[in-house]
Amino acid sequence: MGNPMAWNLFNAGHELTIHDLHREAGHNLENAGAQWGNDPKAVAARSDIVFTSLPGPREVESVVLGNDGVFAGLCDGQGYIDLSTNSPTAMRRYSEIGGEQGLRVLDAPVSGGVFGARDATLTIFVGGRSEDFKYFHSLLRCIGENVVYMGPAGAGSVTKLVNNTMLFVNLMAACESLAMGAKAGLRPKALYEVISTGMGQSKALDTLCGSP
Repeated sequence: MGNPMAWNLFNAGHELTIHDLHREAGHNLENAGAQWGNDPKAVAARSDIVFTSLPGPREVESVVLGNDGVFAGLCDGQGYIDLSTNSPTAMRRYSEIGGEQGLRVLDAPVSGGVFGARDATLTIFVGGRSEDFKYFHSLLRCIGENVVYMGPAGAGSVTKLVNNTMLFVNLMAACESLAMGAKAGLRPKALYEVISTGMGQSKALDTLCGSP
């Protein structure tokens, strides 16, 4: 997810400094002109805004608050935006710590998958101060089609957890229902096609059976 989002920022004309545990993951960006930072602090020291897109809360905390972390490299007035699926409590904490340093902090988890990241059609759920949302709105539009302010710090992360809960419940229901139809002798493809025109249609069903 991080690579295509970074690519869209680069294509929009923004200078990039990037970091990943596996440097080869960013070779396409480096080859295009992005700079490499040896750690998150080095990235932050060269940047006005730092984005993170990480597996989960533990990784975000290490990258943000570590000795060589993002907050160690940012200065007053600069920004930090987390695109990860993260803990709302953690994001409120980072917002408070960042605020004490004069930083603009947003939680901005995304929905839309790799294809949405590639095509810059993501939905972005944003939490933080409304003035910071307005300040970064045009930047977030470089990676997302629907950029929505949800409320104070942590609100974006809460929204993403609600979204994921609905997705997984719907996906499980779609799997079980299609399996029931198949066991009853129906062709899964025909079942999907006809349900897609009825009230049983959902994005979860399309994700499971449809073409990207």
